[in-house]
Amino acid sequence: MQFSVSQNLFLQALAKVFSVVPQRSTIPALNNVLFNLKGNDLTLSATDLEISLSTKIDVNGSQDGQAVILARKLHEIIRELPDIQVTVSVSEDRRVEISCERGSYHLSGDDVEDFPMLPTIDGGSEVTLSAAKLHRMIGKSMFAVSKDELQPALTGILFEIRPEESRCVSTDGYRLVKIIDKSFRFKGEQHNFIVPYKAMNLLHRLLEEEKELKIQFDENHLIFQMSDTELITRLIEGKYPRYEAAIPSASQNILKVDLEALRATVRRASIFADSLSRQVRFKLSENALEVMAEDMEVGGSAKENLAVDYKGDELQVGYNATYVLDALKQLDTDEVIFEVGSAGTPGIIKPTEQEANEDFMMLIMPIR
Repeated sequence: MQFSVSQNLFLQALAKVFSVVPQRSTIPALNNVLFNLKGNDLTLSATDLEISLSTKIDVNGSQDGQAVILARKLHEIIRELPDIQVTVSVSEDRRVEISCERGSYHLSGDDVEDFPMLPTIDGGSEVTLSAAKLHRMIGKSMFAVSKDELQPALTGILFEIRPEESRCVSTDGYRLVKIIDKSFRFKGEQHNFIVPYKAMNLLHRLLEEEKELKIQFDENHLIFQMSDTELITRLIEGKYPRYEAAIPSASQNILKVDLEALRATVRRASIFADSLSRQVRFKLSENALEVMAEDMEVGGSAKENLAVDYKGDELQVGYNATYVLDALKQLDTDEVIFEVGSAGTPGIIKPTEQEANEDFMMLIMPIR
C-alpha cells in the first residue's frame, strides 16, 4: 500500500479515529488504525469494540491495499510535521515508512487479520436528521449524564425517535434534562435508544461541520452516517427510568430573573457553601429572592438579595450550587424561568422563550 497526502488533511482524519482508540487495552489490535486504500479513496478505521469510527479522505494513491498501523506513534509524528506532502508506504512484510521532505520515519505494522471486524446492520431502519438540531440537543443534555457505573442505563443519553418528534433525555438521579425537536418526522413506530456518553460526546464534535446525517439502527447498534465519516456504537442494554413520572406538573411558584445576575449571585454564594452538599438556599417572597449559603465546618456564610419577578408562596428551598450553575450555562435567553417546587419536590428551569419547534427544560432535585 502506498499513498501521498497533505499533512493537514491526514492529521484531521487521524484525529477523528484516534479519539476512539482506547488509552489502555489488553487487546493489542485495538491500539491500531486500519487503513484501506482503493484508488484515491483512503478509509481509516478504529474501534474499542463498543464504538467504531471510519472516515474517508482523498489521497494520491499509488498502490491499493490494507494495513494496520500503531495509532499513537503515527498520530504523534504526523501531528509534529508541518503542513507538507507526506507519503506512506507499507511493504508486504508490514514495514511502514512515512516520508516527506524533512526525512523518513519507520514503524512496524500489524497483521490486518487481527483487526476486529466492524459491526454492520442488516435489515435495520433508517432515518435522516438535521445535524445542527441534533448537535444542539446533545450539547444541552450531556452535562446531566450519570457517571455511576452501577446504574449503566443512566451513563448514556436516551435518544427517542417518535413519529412527530425526536428527544434527548439525560439524568443522574439528581437532575434531568429533556429537549424535544418538534419539527422531526418519522414514518414508523417509536424507537428508544440508550446511547453511551462517549459516543454522543464524539458525535457532538463530529456534527459541527455537517448539514444532515442518516441514522441506521437495529436492537443492538446505531450507525451515524455523515458526509465522510461513519460512527457505530453499541447501545446500552436495560430500561431507562420512567422520566416523565419524575417531572412535576406546572408549579404556581414562578420565578423570573435575569440570567447573568442569578448566575453571578449563585457563583459567589457557592464559595461559602458546604464542601460536600454544595448547598445554596433560595428564600423567596413577592418579587424578592435571597440567596444564602453557610459552611458550618469553617464558619463562613454568604447572603445576597436580588430583585426578581416572583409570584407564589413564601418558601425556602436548597439546591446544589453546581447543579444550578450547570443548568444556567445551557440557557441562551437573557432571563430564566425557575418553577420552584417545595423543599421536597423538584424545581424546573426553562428559557423565557423556546427556540422554534423546540421544548427544552431542566429539572433539579432540592436538598432537604
